[in-house]
Amino acid sequence: MKIKDTPYITVFDNHGAAMKPIGPLMREHRLIEKMLSVFEREARKITEKGKVALLFIDTAMDFIRTYAGRTHHGKEEDILFRDLIKKQLSSEHTRIMQELVAEYKYARNTVGRLVDAKERYLKGADAICEPVMS
Repeated sequence: MKIKDTPYITVFDNHGAAMKPIGPLMREHRLIEKMLSVFEREARKITEKGKVALLFIDTAMDFIRTYAGRTHHGKEEDILFRDLIKKQLSSEHTRIMQELVAEYKYARNTVGRLVDAKERYLKGADAICEPVMS
């Protein structure tokens, strides 16, 4: 089938099989989960050693803002959720979508607190973790 014959572009996985439209979003979920586990491990090191890894914090914030926030959550909020809200969803699916929107808002707020904490740390504050972890 040619692309012009269909209203969407088919996405293929690494093995050449066609993916469902949700497939790329699911792959992005897996990557975000892997990165979050790296971030958690590094945050524990920062807490244990009491030494702030500013490059790590900058990299983590960039990944969360750019990839997770704008790229992935943007697709979900601006495309998927927008179209799903027009459909008759079960109460469970509606609840899940609302929870995801709340989680994304929480993530954006947490990154904002981390940016603020990093700025305070650079100006001489002793700790960076407490304001972010609360």
